Amino acid sequence: MISIFKSLQPIRPINIISLFVGIFMLSLISSCSRDYDVLENAILTNSNNELIVSETDQLEINMFKFSPIDDAYIDNGKVINDTLIRIEPINGRGYLMFDLSRIDGLIEKAYIELKLSNNIDEAEITVSKSNANNWTEETLTSSNAPEIDTILGKVYWNDNSELIKSLNITASNLLIGKNSLILSTEKDNTQVISSKEHKNEIGASLIVYYQGELTDIKEEEVVEEEEEVVVEEEETTSSENEIVENENNNGYDIILIAGQSNTHGGRGYNSILDASDESIKQLGRSNSENYNIIDGVEPLDHYTKSTGKIGFGLTFAKLYKSQQDIAKKILIIPCGKNSTSFKDNNWNKGDELYEDAVERVKYIINNYPGSSLKTILWHQGENDVYNDNYQKDIDIFINNIRQDLNSPSVPFILGGMVPYWVEQDQTRIEQQQIIQNTPNRISNTGYADPSLPTVINKAVNTDDEIHFDAEGQREMGKRYFENYLQIIN
Repeated sequence: MISIFKSLQPIRPINIISLFVGIFMLSLISSCSRDYDVLENAILTNSNNELIVSETDQLEINMFKFSPIDDAYIDNGKVINDTLIRIEPINGRGYLMFDLSRIDGLIEKAYIELKLSNNIDEAEITVSKSNANNWTEETLTSSNAPEIDTILGKVYWNDNSELIKSLNITASNLLIGKNSLILSTEKDNTQVISSKEHKNEIGASLIVYYQGELTDIKEEEVVEEEEEVVVEEEETTSSENEIVENENNNGYDIILIAGQSNTHGGRGYNSILDASDESIKQLGRSNSENYNIIDGVEPLDHYTKSTGKIGFGLTFAKLYKSQQDIAKKILIIPCGKNSTSFKDNNWNKGDELYEDAVERVKYIINNYPGSSLKTILWHQGENDVYNDNYQKDIDIFINNIRQDLNSPSVPFILGGMVPYWVEQDQTRIEQQQIIQNTPNRISNTGYADPSLPTVINKAVNTDDEIHFDAEGQREMGKRYFENYLQIIN
């Protein structure tokens, strides 16, 4: 035992002190490391890129509302990119693309907002994640359209008191990048929502809560805001001038033209007979002229138009001008489109063309004080010849569009179809009779008769037999106007 103690060497005081100091330093380093991690997680930058320290060790949760960078829908195999997204029963699909690549951080949660645009008692839209994000509204086709990958949920409308509804989307279903969503329905009626191209209504939005920040927010968004302010000032000045000018002239007298190709498809433009008038304007539709007031030159800016072809609208407008006691500003709103019908869901309430016509008239009335709708000129029926419900459809259409435009007694004038084409088929004759008899069923309506006082023919009736030529269109413009005078007098 003594030998054991002898083998132990005495511990010097300096070694004991070193040991305690070493243990203390290791503990301090470990503690500081943990504190530094907390501090690092709490460091944020303010709007001036200056470092600030949060009161907690949690990152701030931010929110941003993203609009689609692309949206479109497919109807009967055809891709359509317009102001509305129509989701037809069974095979109808709407497509939304959101780009979240600007988020520098983590997505915490999100929800999508949809605004119902058609007036139906019950609506239901299924929102799904697609299996591909490599499409745009320009490249989307029925053959390359993505398929449903994951159903995210359903949005329900039980009444029209709240048209904007939302659906929660879990963060795990979203990417920091492009996100493609598909809209579908199991209802037996068409669901319609506003698209990003809609002038007056809110389109779909994806509201995202995230940790971190948005990239390029200072350079990109602040510049855009400044530019928008300048544009607003310029537009306000222009708008004020226009409004003052319009108030002096009691605003625009609006002539709405709607229907199918015989609103604008007459061959034989004549630069003298079909010359424009500086006091007759139209609401533009094409490209950068969309929703701009432009000169009323042929071909009028209908959904479809062709160089060298005219309609009856400009002739009507010139005659209308000639009957005014004081100078009036006349505005044609052209909404005709080839090969359209009620049976193909083009002109029923809630259909794309119907809603477009209503929206355009309301836009002028709301933005140009003193403007009012003077008449609706309608030419359609060829594509509905075999529609057994045509009389019911046209009567409902007249009542609906008058109601939606707050013009219950506005003159509504229907034009008859080309007599030669009608005479070739008994069903066409019956269709013409339905159109002709409309004034017997609905008040303040008229019928522009292509057979009275004379039959409107062409040099060769078999040449494009379904359409009036330019001469016939000018004559129809006169007959529309004669009916207008009969109604208002």
